[in-house]
Amino acid sequence: MTALYVRISQSLDSGVRALHARLSVVLARPESGAITAEYAVIMVVAATLAGVLLAIVKSSSTRTLLMGLVKKALSAVG
Repeated sequence: MTALYVRISQSLDSGVRALHARLSVVLARPESGAITAEYAVIMVVAATLAGVLLAIVKSSSTRTLLMGLVKKALSAVG
């Protein structure tokens, strides 16, 4: 009975050590991939916003509005 107890105890100890080693590796850098994913989402949002702004600026009504503002500002200065 004692030999069986020793073998069970050794098996449990080795299992606990293996689990501890795996957990320490996993918990050492839990969010290393999250940062990359956040940057990817930010880049997609920035590219989308740039596309929308480009489409707005290229429209004829916006171009007319901006030219009117520039002409008004230049006439006020000089």
